[in-house]
Amino acid sequence: MEYKIYTSYYGNIDSIPAGIIKVGISNWMPSKTDAEHLEELAPPRPLLEMYEEGLINAEEYTILYTEDILDKLDPKEIAEKVNNSVMLCWEQPPRFCHRRVVAKWLEDNLNIVVEELSEKKLAVNAIKQNKKTKERTMSSQELQAVRENIIPKEKTVSNRELQTIKNIVNGN
Repeated sequence: MEYKIYTSYYGNIDSIPAGIIKVGISNWMPSKTDAEHLEELAPPRPLLEMYEEGLINAEEYTILYTEDILDKLDPKEIAEKVNNSVMLCWEQPPRFCHRRVVAKWLEDNLNIVVEELSEKKLAVNAIKQNKKTKERTMSSQELQAVRENIIPKEKTVSNRELQTIKNIVNGN
């Protein structure tokens, strides 16, 4: 099975592309969110507190989180639950966060890639999506203009002529 799994943080939630399901994997989530909650991946509160208080480092946290949580779960079942989703928690990159521990665990066990949807990547995707939408709109307008105004009804337009018109309208 092919999986499409991403990670990000709640600060990016409004930038997540449509069609990607938002799944919170933290102990608590923002009050006004449409994300689903997958509590089984939330870090145990004592572990989180030890890390936040500096009693353990990121490497020790990873070992304990893996032993206490991930080793008790089936990576394939988790991947199926979060397929076509973005796993969300609180920490903004490049800060250490358990979502990347989950991502690496899935990657290592299932030989997949779990991509972090960074602010830059989301911005680039938004621009691309906007450009696609704009091009579709322009193409529709252009085709309408071609049909109604530019080309006499009795003339047939070749694909090459149509492409030239599209290029002019799109500024190419």
